[in-house]
Amino acid sequence: MKLSKAIDNKEEIGKRIKEARIKKGLTQSQLGEIIGIKEIGIRQYEIGRNKPREDRLREIANALDTDYLYLLVGEDSTQRNATGLSIQNRIRKAMKDKGFTVKKLAKEANISEKGINDFLNGITNISDNILRRIAHTLSVNYRWLCLGYDLSDEKLLKQYIDITNNENFKYEDIYKIGKLLQEEMEFAGMYSDQIANILGINQHLLFQFMEGKEVIDYKTLCNISSILHIDARSLACLNRNGLSRRHINKIIETIDYLQKHGNENGLREIYDYLIEALKK
Repeated sequence: MKLSKAIDNKEEIGKRIKEARIKKGLTQSQLGEIIGIKEIGIRQYEIGRNKPREDRLREIANALDTDYLYLLVGEDSTQRNATGLSIQNRIRKAMKDKGFTVKKLAKEANISEKGINDFLNGITNISDNILRRIAHTLSVNYRWLCLGYDLSDEKLLKQYIDITNNENFKYEDIYKIGKLLQEEMEFAGMYSDQIANILGINQHLLFQFMEGKEVIDYKTLCNISSILHIDARSLACLNRNGLSRRHINKIIETIDYLQKHGNENGLREIYDYLIEALKK
């Protein structure tokens, strides 16, 4: 069950597809021909009757020369991470700053030149181990490559102390935030790779954060929270009550729908869920 309003809103996605198509100067028929579907399929998307799959939405974004994230949630991906750059472009920037060519980087990091080129061109992915070797070779912060920020542990902790207004906030508490974020993502029906792709950040580090083994900066946390439509400060404060409002609203919507359609089994499942939730 998708719970993020921004991602779930078929009507808003449809409106943005229509606006981008008109701006591009294409008819529904022409757009359909480019991506290989019938005109009626584009029409169904634009009026909000159907929602395109992720791969289809990316095809539409490419055909309309627009940003996939803009079509999905109404924001451009260059606004969604700390640097406005993808991981690939952060590597390119570091290479330029340090005077590295791909050949030199491959040799000094002891990795395949083709592998680097394929990754920089978006053809393949690279492992976390190789990304750490690239960071070490280029003498840049691994977290900067992954997320786009370059803060010391001390400054990172101060950031969270200021946000939560809690002088007793400890570095270990950031790990607890990751665990709570994992629950929220599961509730929203989203995965770390989806979030990472949208924001242009490293999936492995995000996964490590949710496992309580890594940390992320507050700006990245805000960007993730925005996609999930939850309050970042409540997340940072480990305030489950502050996060529960959207859960309650969704449950109310679901109950109304089930009552309208006379689904007694569905109502029983909601009842059981609430009883279990209240025990926690």
